[in-house]
Formats: sequence, C-alpha cells, structure tokens
Amino acid sequence: MEFRTFVEAGRVALIDKGRNYGKLVVIVDILDQNKCLVDGPCTGVKRQLMPYKHLQLTTIKIPVKRASKTSIVKRHFENEKVAETFASSAWGKKLEVRNKRAALSDYDRFKVMVLRKKRSSLLSKEFKSLKKAEA
Repeated sequence: MEFRTFVEAGRVALIDKGRNYGKLVVIVDILDQNKCLVDGPCTGVKRQLMPYKHLQLTTIKIPVKRASKTSIVKRHFENEKVAETFASSAWGKKLEVRNKRAALSDYDRFKVMVLRKKRSSLLSKEFKSLKKAEA
C-alpha cells in the first residue's frame, strides 16, 4: 500500500480542531515541519498559519501553485467543485450523519429509539420464523 496524500500546495484538508472545526481549507504554502499556510475562501476560513496536528489531509488536490492569491484559490476551489466532491465522499457523508445526529432533540432521539426497537422486533420475528421453517 503506497502513501498518496502528501502535504503539498493545493492539497485540500479538513480542520479537526479549533473554532473552524469541520471546515475545508487548501494548503497554500509550507512553512516548516510543523506548520503550513492555509486558505479557505469558500468556507469562511481566513488565510492563516496552521499546525499539521489540526489538519486531516484529504485525497482531493487542486492545481494551485505555492503562495497563490486568495482569488486564485477561490476560483480553483469553485471550478473543481471541491465542496461537492467532499460531501459526496464516504468521509463527507459520515460527517453529515454525525452532525445531523448531534442536532437531534430529545423527542427526535426518542423516535429513533422506538423505530430501532420496532425494526429489531420485526427482524427477530422473521429470523425465528425462518429458523422454525428450516427445522
């Protein structure tokens, strides 16, 4: 298995710590072994230095050169449809489900519990009837 996601200019990353948690950014320049310059013009993240420990690299890469202007990064971000690509990936879908569940009210969680119990009951009845028919 080869490693394919390198820290490089144009690599799209997901912020996993801090106040911009869950937002997509593009790595614009590499400062040193601990920090890089990121920019997220379409996600509301201003150009700033960020440690690698706060980023999760994705497989998405856009064709920008080192130290590109924000307008160029924004143009490529929109043309490549990075947000839609990430949202349609398994990782994006998992984050969407997690956010949806976190936003549920007590009553919604109760309804989910009741439906899961009902589904489990139906499955166990069907399994028992199949097992009985087999014997």
